[in-house]
Amino acid sequence: MDSSTPEVKSSKVDYVDQHVISAFLYLFCTDEIKELSGKMNAKKLEVRESFLENCKKFGIITDNTKGKLQFIHRCFAEYFAAK
Repeated sequence: MDSSTPEVKSSKVDYVDQHVISAFLYLFCTDEIKELSGKMNAKKLEVRESFLENCKKFGIITDNTKGKLQFIHRCFAEYFAAK
């Protein structure tokens, strides 16, 4: 697969964006997320089901328990939240 094609670049950006959103949901409460996303002019903070299903199989997000995402280690969530 040629990683220089626009389709692949777009997919990579979308994949990272979904991890960033997941990290926010993991690390911060709703009020903090609203404040942070307002400052960053972020897109709607919403994680797609298809993304979560793929992450549970192959990624660093393992589960969605009690309405909250679980990363295999907190450092991964902190990394993506810092992006």
